[in-house]
Amino acid sequence: PIFADLRENMKAIPNALPLNTAVRVPSGPVQLLLFCWDLDMVKKALKTGASPLPPEVRQPLEHWEFLCGLDKQKLLESSNVLQTPTYNALSPQRKTGVLVQVEKFIVQWNVPALTPKEIIDKAGPSNVRYVQIDVEGLDNPIVRALPLGQAGFWPEVVLYENNNGGEVRHIFEDQGYYTCCCVNKWGNNILAVRNHHGAKGAL
Repeated sequence: PIFADLRENMKAIPNALPLNTAVRVPSGPVQLLLFCWDLDMVKKALKTGASPLPPEVRQPLEHWEFLCGLDKQKLLESSNVLQTPTYNALSPQRKTGVLVQVEKFIVQWNVPALTPKEIIDKAGPSNVRYVQIDVEGLDNPIVRALPLGQAGFWPEVVLYENNNGGEVRHIFEDQGYYTCCCVNKWGNNILAVRNHHGAKGAL
């Protein structure tokens, strides 16, 4: 369902090739188990104003349609569903009961996964100009797996989510990129720019 929505949203974008795949590190499994919100629940709530979740927690928001995590806890944290004064004031026993009700609306998906290089090989892009990485906790390993310099892969701009992203800034800087933190758009990100004087492969 998520990929169907993505494909529909990208119909008007020229030269776009949506891929129904997740991204993984080279040592990772070829199938990823993802936990996402029930899309039917989220869409119905947004359309009708319904409140399908317990009253002690947050109700679905639009961006929940695109949230997934490698485990349930990551999904709960990224959606801030439990971050309410009412939920925080509950007894531990009552919190457990509410959490059970919330988790009924979390679904699991087994998604085929490719490494960054495999995705590039499959899509066959040339003259890559922009790469954005936002993969809920795998951002730094994916940065490490980027095939910089291979087959002419020198993206001019890379934007990746800042989850201790300073640890991998040197990967770009060692290749002549300029990096800066922080770009607060779609979250907190680090920006790497290749197209400047002295950068390897610069235009």
